[in-house]
Parts: sequence; C-alpha cells; structure tokens
Amino acid sequence: MRRAGQTLCTLWIATWALCGAVSAQAPALSSVGNELAFGAEPLGSAPSSDQPPVDEQWVILRYASSNTGGDDASARLAVSRLSDEVPPGRLVSSAASEARLDRAAPLPPRAPSREELDAWRAQVRRGLRYVARGAYRAALRVFDAAAELPARAGVAMNRDRGLATEVLDACLWSARAYVERGDRARGLAQVRGCRVRVPRGAPTAGFHTPEVLSLLAEVDESSDGASRGSLRVTAARVGCVVRVNGVALGTTPAPVADLLPATYAVQVECAPGQPGRVLLAEVTGGASTLSVGGSAGRAVAVDGGLSLRYASAPAGAALRAEDAAFVARAVGAQSALLVEATDQGTRVERVDGDRPEVLASAWLGSPDSWDAATVTRAFSALSRGESIDLRCDAGGAGCDGAGAAARGHHAASRWDGPSHPKAWAGASTLGAGLAGTAASWVLYARRRRAGRVFRHDLTGSEPGFLDHQAAWLAPRPAMLSLAGAAAPVSALGASLLDGALRDASRPSRATRWTVAAAGVVGAGLAAWGVGELVAGGRCHGPVTGRCVGPAERFDRGALLLSSAAPLLYFPIAAWIRQAVGSSHGVELGLDVTHDQAAVWLRGAL
Repeated sequence: MRRAGQTLCTLWIATWALCGAVSAQAPALSSVGNELAFGAEPLGSAPSSDQPPVDEQWVILRYASSNTGGDDASARLAVSRLSDEVPPGRLVSSAASEARLDRAAPLPPRAPSREELDAWRAQVRRGLRYVARGAYRAALRVFDAAAELPARAGVAMNRDRGLATEVLDACLWSARAYVERGDRARGLAQVRGCRVRVPRGAPTAGFHTPEVLSLLAEVDESSDGASRGSLRVTAARVGCVVRVNGVALGTTPAPVADLLPATYAVQVECAPGQPGRVLLAEVTGGASTLSVGGSAGRAVAVDGGLSLRYASAPAGAALRAEDAAFVARAVGAQSALLVEATDQGTRVERVDGDRPEVLASAWLGSPDSWDAATVTRAFSALSRGESIDLRCDAGGAGCDGAGAAARGHHAASRWDGPSHPKAWAGASTLGAGLAGTAASWVLYARRRRAGRVFRHDLTGSEPGFLDHQAAWLAPRPAMLSLAGAAAPVSALGASLLDGALRDASRPSRATRWTVAAAGVVGAGLAAWGVGELVAGGRCHGPVTGRCVGPAERFDRGALLLSSAAPLLYFPIAAWIRQAVGSSHGVELGLDVTHDQAAVWLRGAL
C-alpha cells in the first residue's frame, strides 16, 4: 500500500508540473545563450498587460487570404477609420512602418544582372593577372573593388551554388595576394572573412595554391585559434529552410554549428522559391538563438500600407498572429490591429508584439456604415483586451433574431475544418482522461462491494477468506493505474482545449465565472482527496478485514485528486498567465505544403 501511495503521489506531482509548464510556455523555444528576435525589440520586451500603457504605440495591418470573400477596399476604409480613432502620437504611420520594417528585416537584395556579373568576373580576372605578375598592391586594390558586389548582393548570389563557389574563389585569391607578399597573418584573417562570407562549400579544385588551401583548412578545422559558435533558428513551423548569408545550412529548428563569430544575414523560407526577409544574427563563441515569426515575414506586403496576405484561410489562421507580432516588434509598436473584411462584416483583432496570439477581437459591419460611437467602442474594447461584437446596429445595443443567428453560425464555423486542430485534439485528450477517471471509479465501486464481504473477517479464519481477499485486492492495481494516468491526460486535454478557446475569442464574463466555479469545485475535490489520503493509510500486519476501511479511504482520496485535475487546470493556468504574462498553453498545429506535411506540438515542456 505504501508503494502504491508513493507511485500515486509521484504521478500527481508530475501532473501539476505538466500543467505549470504547459501554461507558462513561451511563444518561442527557450534560447540557449544569446536571445535574438525579429524587429527592433527582442521577443518578450514589450508590455504584456491587457491595459496598454499611456505611450503604447499601435500599428494597423490589413489581413486577407485568397478565399475569405472579403473586399480589400472595405479593409482600406476600415484602416482609415481606425487610424483616426487612435490617439495622436500613438499610431506608427504607414510610411514610418514601412521604413522601420525594411531596416529591421529588409527584403532580400536584388539578384545581380548578367551585365553586373560579367563586369565582376572581369574585375576578378584582372586582379588575378596582377597576382600572377607579382603586382600585389594593384591586385588587392582590384579585389577590394570587386568585393563590392558580393558585399551588396551576396545573399542573393550565394543562393546559387555555382555563384557561391565563384565568390569564395575570388575572396581566396585576395588572400593569396597577402600570402605572396609574406603577410600570413593578414592572409589568415582574409580567409576567415571568406568563410564568413560563404559559410559552407569548397573552392574550385586546382585554382588555389597549397598555402591558401592550408589556411582554409586551418580555419575549417578550428585550428587557427578562433572560437566557433552555433546558431539555432526557431520558428512556428518546422522544416523551413534556414539560409545563412544565402547558403542553405539546414531546417528549423536544427542548430547551425561551426560558425565563426560574426554578424550573419539569416533567412527562413517555408515555401520553395519564395525568399525570406533578411534578419541579422550576431553569432559569438557560444550558442545563439534567433526566434522568427510564423512565415518569417514572407506574408508581409507593402501595397499602400502594410498588410498580411496568405494563400489560404488555414494558413492565415495558423500564422497571422505570429506575423502580426513580428511586424509590431519590427516597427517599434507594442500592439498590432489586424483588419479583415469578410462576408459577415469587418473583423479587427489585437495582437501584442510579445504575445503571438489574438488577444481580443471586435466585429463591426461595413466601414461605410460606422459612426464615431461605434469606432470608439471598438477601439476602447480592444485597448482593454476585451472582445466585442457591434455588427447588429451602430450603437451595438442588441441584435434581432436574424443577426443573432448569423453571429452564432459564424462562431460555429470558426471551429470547422483543419484551422483549429487544437480544439479536436483537446476535446479528444480530455475525453480520454475523463474516461480513464470514470473507469477508475467503476473499479472502486467493484472493490468496495468486495470489501463489504471481506470487512467482516478480522482474523482470517472464516471460510472463503482467500477468495474474498483476492476479490478485494484484484481491482486495486488497475484502479490506481487508471487514476494516475488519467490525471495528466485530462490536464493536457484541458490545456489544448484552453488554447483553442483562446484562439477562437477572448473569454467572456460568463466564461470567467465558469472557470471560477470549476476552480472552486476542483479545489473542494482536491481538499477532500487530500483529507482522505491523510486519514487512510497502511494496514499493519496481515491483510484481513481490518485493512478495508483505511484502504478504501486512501483509494477514494486518489480518485478524488484525479477527478480534480481537469477542473483545477483552468484557474491555475489563468493565474500563471497573469503572473508571468505568458501566452496560452501548448500549441498544436498542422502544416501542409505541396510536397510534405508536418504536425507540430510546441511549448516549454
């Protein structure tokens, strides 16, 4: 009995450890060493309170996917009306947003034209001829001039393996000029710079002297005394190609190792043929982490204002919060408003830069029917982190039957399809956990019936003692195992369902009261269970009828604690979120491209 109690207590402690870790999960994986992030501020540096500070900056984005059925002209008008509502000095203008975004995460450089490449190759050949004639000073001047194109467009040039090899060859020929002059130290420094410019790859065979190749081998084998570092790139999607200075070096979230300390241009590309925005990552002698948005800024468009555009509604539902948070950080705003025009009205969602989730949403009708009071109410609710629906009339006083039916139909439609796998996974997992708890109670009832017969034999001398003892003992291992397993399963299911509910909308007042009631009931069950565990206990001596009472109390306490797990999850998770400002539980997602599919589960577990 003592062993069973220890096992159950261990499972219970693991349950609450899981709940706490799941609830406090960060939106990006924890950094190892230096933490870098998109935009002007590192992830997590902006305020996380629902009530924005006085000097909070806002940025407004249009949001659309190919099949939303919305009108972009209506979205533009909605952006204009909302912009007038933001207090003076607290809205990052469109021009300033575009400029800051381009500084923080610029678009990839233009690939050199054929004429530019021909001119560059002619310069390199000219410098090589100077080296052959021993005119090393002239050769270095020519190589320095030729290095201007790779410095400006190397990210684009290195995407082609052949061009990357040419860039490395030209750089190593400049190192040869130093070596031929007898300046090995500067030659070694030049080779290090060449390896930074082209992080991987070998030079063309037969093009370089043994002295230069030995310097390159010394750098690559880390025998030159320079420290090495690694870069781990994390994103909401797994399997995205990571390019460092244009060279593909792996996929998210696998770390890129053996990098020389330097500043690198990093791109994360989740769709083939679509270059990602350029992010600068500082790699030191240790491990660094770069956290990026859902589609690495690829969805950000500049077309008369900033907007997020996606190929499909599921892609937008999965990535819009990550990308909106990226834009907010990049332009120096604390919060972003996503404006989407749909067939059912205009939806405005608030996303904070440090919390890649939809914090609150406001539904309004067509922008040309808005009045000043409607816009003021919508923005005030979003500023407080509260959701509101003002589609029924200008004042938002109430809805008629048709409006209520349409609103209910739309709310239900948000759960359809693959855009909310967390809802299905959470309900299924929670159902499995509750089924396990119910089965453990059934076994408890069976054990209790057997205990009524066994209870009368206090000495072990009555006929059928062994049969009664076996009938009482048999259900216990399965009962405690089910109770111990059901607790963490139901808590995990509650976590997933909680995340899906928060994706759908900001919790209402009724929802908060329900959560509070669940917490009270759960706390009562947990307190009752602890009392039963303390009152029950171990039976000293042989297992006879005197053991039935203490054992039943212990079993009842274990089952009560298992039943309390899903009820206690919600208030505990809400308290942890409020205490640490984290986002909602674990995130479960499904990514599908033309050639692969990936299911991912993310959280600081």
